[in-house]
Amino acid sequence: MKTRALGAMTAVVAASALLAGCGSGVQSEFVAGCRDGGATEEICECMYDKLEAHYGFDAMEAMQTKGVMPPDFMNQGALTAAQCRGIDLSGSIESATEEGALSSSPAINGSADAGPGASASDQSLIDQAIQITASAVSGGEYRDARLAASGDVNADGRDDAAVVFTIEVASTNTATQNLAVFVRQDDGNLRFAGSTVVGSQGGAAVGRMAIEQGAVVLTTLSLGPNDPDCCPSVEERTRFELSGGALRQVQ
Repeated sequence: MKTRALGAMTAVVAASALLAGCGSGVQSEFVAGCRDGGATEEICECMYDKLEAHYGFDAMEAMQTKGVMPPDFMNQGALTAAQCRGIDLSGSIESATEEGALSSSPAINGSADAGPGASASDQSLIDQAIQITASAVSGGEYRDARLAASGDVNADGRDDAAVVFTIEVASTNTATQNLAVFVRQDDGNLRFAGSTVVGSQGGAAVGRMAIEQGAVVLTTLSLGPNDPDCCPSVEERTRFELSGGALRQVQ
């Protein structure tokens, strides 16, 4: 009886240790990716704790091992990053360039990836937001595939920014295209406004984007019935608008 009880106790301890090891592995992968984006280890650990409390460990593990990211993750990641810096957002995600919400890394100069006339602070905010998204799935951005456009998406007369970016996860051989929109504030800084998944590996790929009449318009190419795998020819246009604090597809 004692031997059986001891064996059962040993099994419980071993299982607990295994689960703890898995948890620390998921956390360490996230923290490492987050630190690569320029944030401190303390902030990254705080972010992980808050995101796990919000989504649960199983969802965090699925992000790391399967590349399965919740549609609202970019929004939640930016919100969590600000909270971990002690910033009271009062229900909205304030400008990370103004408040230092996403990280304390220096601005990135000499790039117009955020759209025509993009400033260094605009580019820094966008790069950091994408890095936070990538760190959740132990992935990386395929930078050459990034698309950007500028224009007014919220009818306030100021140029905002929209970005389509691709996150690749080598461990699962998956890739996901995401759309993110950043709106211009009174002080000239951008504020992250919303994001959504717009494509995945094997599906229609976004080839062009523009901001037209208050909407982000994506042009995708997919395979027609007679197209070879290399050369999709069926073109479709999809419109997204900011509504109720979220990006929504419209007809």
